[in-house]
Amino acid sequence: MGLDMYLTGRKFFWRNYEERDDERKEDGYTVESMDVRLGYWRKHPNLHGYMVKTFGHDKDDCKEIELTAEDLRQTIGAVKAGGLPPTSGFFFGESDGSEKDEDLKILGEALTWLEATDPDPFGSEVTEGPGFTAVIVKPKEDLTQMKAHKPQRVSRSVHYRGDW
Repeated sequence: MGLDMYLTGRKFFWRNYEERDDERKEDGYTVESMDVRLGYWRKHPNLHGYMVKTFGHDKDDCKEIELTAEDLRQTIGAVKAGGLPPTSGFFFGESDGSEKDEDLKILGEALTWLEATDPDPFGSEVTEGPGFTAVIVKPKEDLTQMKAHKPQRVSRSVHYRGDW
């Protein structure tokens, strides 16, 4: 029992309606998203309190809190400045300050992961006219010639969740 804290990265794979065979598959089924564990903490209530108060509307209900790149930067700044609020709870344990280096490592790597770009199989060109702007999206020529798996368009997000 106690406070377990998870930082999860989620990749969402865009559907390719024209070439369904190019979609990512697992056990014969299309993969819509995939989760990766970016970080884990055990009984670090001050970081938990910061996440809940700052990004979870001060509601501690063990639900995921989505974090943007700016949220991660803000959290890194708070850790560096020693600005995590003292937080207590049943079976939460105690933060003792020794977590700072590990916090910065996990949060920094999560920010790098979130801001990473995945290969984009599409190119676009912008066409403008009187009163309109159009973006024409089409497969890149070099990728349409590839015999191997074509990369999918990907969106990324990061989520924090505390569980107690």
